Amino acid sequence: MMRRQATAAPLGEQSGGALTVTQINNRARQLLESTFPAVAIVGEISAPRCINGHYYFELKDRNSVLRAVLFRGNARRQSAQPEDGAEVVVQGTLTVYAARGTYQVVVESLRLCGAGALRAQYERLKSRLQAEGLFAPERKRRLPLVPGKVGVVTSSAGAVIRDIINVAQRRFTGSQIVLFPAPVQGPQSGEGLAAAIESASNKSSDLGLSVLIVARGGGSWEDLYGFNNERVCRAISRSKIPVVSAVGHETDYTLADFVADHRAPTPSAAAELVFPETATLRRALATPAHRLTAAFRGRLDRDRTRLSQRRALLGDGKKTLLPRQQRLDWATRTLHERSSATLSKARLRLGHSEKRLAGSHPSTLLANLRGPMQANRRRLALIGADMLPNRQRLANDAKIRVFSAFKLQISNKRTRLAALARQLDALSPLRVLKRGYAIAHNDCGAVVTDASAVCPGDALEIRLHRGVIKAEVTEIVSDAKK
Repeated sequence: MMRRQATAAPLGEQSGGALTVTQINNRARQLLESTFPAVAIVGEISAPRCINGHYYFELKDRNSVLRAVLFRGNARRQSAQPEDGAEVVVQGTLTVYAARGTYQVVVESLRLCGAGALRAQYERLKSRLQAEGLFAPERKRRLPLVPGKVGVVTSSAGAVIRDIINVAQRRFTGSQIVLFPAPVQGPQSGEGLAAAIESASNKSSDLGLSVLIVARGGGSWEDLYGFNNERVCRAISRSKIPVVSAVGHETDYTLADFVADHRAPTPSAAAELVFPETATLRRALATPAHRLTAAFRGRLDRDRTRLSQRRALLGDGKKTLLPRQQRLDWATRTLHERSSATLSKARLRLGHSEKRLAGSHPSTLLANLRGPMQANRRRLALIGADMLPNRQRLANDAKIRVFSAFKLQISNKRTRLAALARQLDALSPLRVLKRGYAIAHNDCGAVVTDASAVCPGDALEIRLHRGVIKAEVTEIVSDAKK
């Protein structure tokens, strides 16, 4: 590498001029990228920062520090993200960041190395998730007594799915399982498991899922590390249905076990936890059903006995109602007859009053006065012919007297007409209605004057000063209650 730098230095002199800083940095970048197109570097991560999905950090050992960048596209594909103090092996390309004149490694893949580093990362993530409350007991949901469809997130090629199907078919008649295949080992297992869990949760309503099992067989600590992925844990915590975690053997614990609603030591145990035995379920349901039937029959017999006793105390209701019905019929008939007679008398008085008023009408009075006036005019004409000199004066005097008498007579007639009108108005039922009273008719057309003549539920027609109201009797209040 030193020899390449020595040969590159004279290039500026051979070109006949000095190089700019940018030209130097670009040539250094080209030299590094061509010399180290792919490198693997082991070191400890220091001061990681995430900006817009890109990770910037330093790789260091006891003596040196190297800048590194993991761009967003590559970061999404990693099984682990850069964390401070983690020992890792990165693969990438050495290059120069021309804007600052520093060289760095552009990381394409990153993996943890050493069990101690994995364990430290595991403990840090566990503490953080526990502080957020993802392990809290109050978050745990109960499994349904009778499961519907059950989703299983595991490898489609392993023995786990076959074991779960065998246990389900043996224990629960009509069991239904929906497989969501996912890688359960390797660098991409965490992202694949998280995607499968999220897919099962989102489709749970459409598919009718009631429980989700996340399962894997036994393996080493590194083999199970995909179930310690942060995205897997958060996908389990956000699941819309209860989740049962069954990863590894009974002694293996992953972060998925702590976040899940239930933990089973093995995949077969998870199937036994989710699927009850049909025979046991029937026996458990049989006893409450018999007790409920016996209690219902006893209650029905007691109700029938009480009903018979009440009927005996009440006696025959028809014998009690018939006399009261007869009295009601007589009262209704009497009320109708009296109302009709009263109304007929009122109509007769109203007819007489109308006739008297018609005779006193101004037009009738004027018609009766026209005849005498015409006779007087003829007499005045005769007298005027004989008494020509005084005719005009006499005629004027006669007109004045006649019109005075006529006006006096008209005034008297109007006064009498007004008095008769007031009498008629005072006797008119419409006058009474105008003061706020009303006339109630039953469905037979008879006037109702007594509250005892109607019963709740009867229809009434109430005539007011203006308009008619159709009503229904809901309650009868006697004078004693008032």
